Amino acid sequence: MSVPARTWIEGACTGCERFWRCPAEDAEAPVCSSCGAAGPELSPGAVLADGSLAACMACGHDEMYWARDFPRRFGIAVVVVAAALAPFTWYLSLAAGAVVDASLVFFVRKRLHCYRCAAVHHGFPGAGHWRAFDLEVADLHRFGAKSAVAQTLGAGHAPRHGRRLDSAR
Repeated sequence: MSVPARTWIEGACTGCERFWRCPAEDAEAPVCSSCGAAGPELSPGAVLADGSLAACMACGHDEMYWARDFPRRFGIAVVVVAAALAPFTWYLSLAAGAVVDASLVFFVRKRLHCYRCAAVHHGFPGAGHWRAFDLEVADLHRFGAKSAVAQTLGAGHAPRHGRRLDSAR
């Protein structure tokens, strides 16, 4: 169960609410660069033998979701530039912008987010074993029994979850 190289984790600092960032190989607690507060102690036991994650390394929770690992501002900039150039290029820049945007979807790696502590895991293999973001699961973690999902389902009904699709645990 070794942590893959070139992987890192980001999470919210409990002191100043800014994000700390540390390599996943560090077994020690990360330290916030702005206020110096210690973050949660990372759990290398959450990493499976193939290097993929079975749970969050920051809090140990087993419900996570994947998202694309590129800045949203870059994707928006592609669309804005294509739209600005559209009248001058007989609107071919819109097609070029669509091709660039679609290629980002296919070639950019995935990152994993924890529903409970909002830690972000970058560079880990096997992100496809997790589901994409589900608003109902996020609401259950954020609002608990007060969420609209829990009230709609009522007592005795199990809501959806964000666990691994292949039941790695």
